[in-house]
Formats: sequence, structure tokens, C-alpha cells
Amino acid sequence: MPQGAFNGGFEPIARPGGFVQFDDVSDGAIYAVRAYNVLPEIQLEENFTPSDGGIEKRELTDIEMDEYFLAQYRLLKLPEQLPDDVEIEIDHDGKQAPLYQTENVRGVLTNETGAVYTDDTAGGSVVDQHLSQFTELFVWEDNPPYFTVKNNTGGAVDIPLTFTGYAFRLEQVAASLDNFNGAGQPVVIPRKSVQF
Repeated sequence: MPQGAFNGGFEPIARPGGFVQFDDVSDGAIYAVRAYNVLPEIQLEENFTPSDGGIEKRELTDIEMDEYFLAQYRLLKLPEQLPDDVEIEIDHDGKQAPLYQTENVRGVLTNETGAVYTDDTAGGSVVDQHLSQFTELFVWEDNPPYFTVKNNTGGAVDIPLTFTGYAFRLEQVAASLDNFNGAGQPVVIPRKSVQF
């Protein structure tokens, strides 16, 4: 049974016969999931290579989808692929995605994003696991995010990024929740993480 967005087990947000909504307001359109598929590992064609102290910003067109398709991605290999002292900021439409910031602080992804620490026998701590739901993002049709990679390592870096996830073929079935007569409740996709 799908658990919605940001679930701990990385299940698809919905299955065929289910519904999704991009807004949690009554006037948001409702889409039926007609089919879904697992997306194998997708590594960006070009690695990020910012110089020391440098910034590289790029639109991730490698992960955009076709019309009426939604992708649910996670960066499962982020802890291994991202060096220490490198940060990623996520933008949609060239602007900060409000999902990733508070009123005063902008969120970033690092190689410790979602890290869960446990005590080792020597009195230190060790990363027990990474909670990949903290790296989840959605791409609707041909509106991929921009990643800004900041390098503060003290040297040059060459960073591959690998995405894994699901693709969903959607069909709009209602203009709003008010005139939706399908069975069940639609899964809400955080609107501010998706650029329309």
C-alpha cells in the first residue's frame, strides 16, 4: 500500500487506480494514476565540477519527464557521491523552491542529509543509516529543478549524481476536489516542490 510522499520505505506515492493532487486546496486539479514504472538509476550525463570556493548552477534536464508524466526521485547514493564540505541547493524555475527553506534559512543537501547516528563501542558515533526521504523531489513533465552546487573542500571536485525513483502516467480526472467523485482520497504532492 503506497504511503504518500516522503515515506520511509521509498514506496511509490500511488499506484494505478490511485489519485494525486498537486495542491492541498480544494481548487487543485485531481489526476488519476494510469500506470507507473520503476526508474532505474539515472546518472546525470555531466558531473558537477565546481572549483574550490566555486559555485555551479545547472538545470537538470536529464531528469525531466514527458507530458502527463510525474517522477518521484531520491538521491539514494548522495552520502557516497557528495564529498565533505559540498552543499546542494534546490531551485525550481531558477528560483529557490520554498519547500526547502524556512522564513530565514535556506535548506541544503549534504552528504550527511538524513544521517542517523548511533554510538560505537569506542565512545564515538557512526552513521547507522541515511533517511533518503530527505532527498525526495518531484518533477512534473518538463519542469526539472535547478541544482546549485557549492564547493568548499579546498580543492577541485568531480561529482556524479544518481537519481532513482518512479515514473507515473497521469490523467486529469477532475478540475478540483469539489467535483472529484473517485474512490479514496488523493495523495497530495507538495505544490511548492513542483514548478508548473
